Amino acid sequence: MATVNVNFDLSHQPNPITLNLQVQLNRGTLTIVPVDIPRVVVIAIPRYSGGVLDKILSTILAPIANIIAGSLGMFASDIFRDKSFDVFHVPNMSFNAPGMTITLKPANLSLGDFNGMLMIGGDIEIS
Repeated sequence: MATVNVNFDLSHQPNPITLNLQVQLNRGTLTIVPVDIPRVVVIAIPRYSGGVLDKILSTILAPIANIIAGSLGMFASDIFRDKSFDVFHVPNMSFNAPGMTITLKPANLSLGDFNGMLMIGGDIEIS
């Protein structure tokens, strides 16, 4: 029995895909929210290699491959739409010393920057 190879190259537009993120801080939880998500289009292009039968089947199956590739593009765009991702929570910290426990609790947290990096700043309540 002969083996038939059907090969496709996948490409996407836009290329590169740029995703803008909004960073939020609420009650000590740092959340990332994707915004302005571009619609991604995935295209399947037959890769003609091998024998004549391979080339014919690649050409015949190209429309089906593009239907599948198109759904991949919609899925890739929609997977991030209306989603948010909690990436970090600023914890309370407790330390035990002989006869006492000291707890540091973050308060009045806000987002800022320090040397071009994201910074979470605020106060510390000690109890």
